[in-house]
Amino acid sequence: RVEQHPFIRDAHVRRLPPDTLEITVTERAPRAAVRTDDGVYLLDADGEVMKRARPGDALDIPVLSLLEVTKNAPALHLVDALEQAGLLGRVSEVVERDAVGFDVVFDDGARVRVGSGDFDQKHARFVKTETELAAHGRRFSFMWLDDARHPERVAVRLRSTTETPASGG
Repeated sequence: RVEQHPFIRDAHVRRLPPDTLEITVTERAPRAAVRTDDGVYLLDADGEVMKRARPGDALDIPVLSLLEVTKNAPALHLVDALEQAGLLGRVSEVVERDAVGFDVVFDDGARVRVGSGDFDQKHARFVKTETELAAHGRRFSFMWLDDARHPERVAVRLRSTTETPASGG
């Protein structure tokens, strides 16, 4: 019955005579939430659905809006790359777009088009570009990191200096 809990990957029971039971569990943690027509569900690091998210689940994880829920491995790879780049704490949503790839929506409403692949390299370019903008007192509202003909290029739409950042994504 312990294995039926959504946060338990597996459990092993061992009897130790004379009257002890030892239960060893392997836990799993939510890595992301996926939005479906039926609601929002929590996914573990392997992309397995853990349970339906409820209002009481106070989790700071990104929401994935995917074209097909069964194909979540690329989105989770993107989540891993965002964490490696130190950006995951700022991400509110990862949106999959047909024939385009992925957009990352930050907590302040800014969007980054990362496409589909080379996430680590794209995030390095993102961090470098955002740092340069900040050095000049500027912020972006949209950044395009997915130019197949010129992968070294970054296109940026700047926020106006008077623009108030949007809350949420």
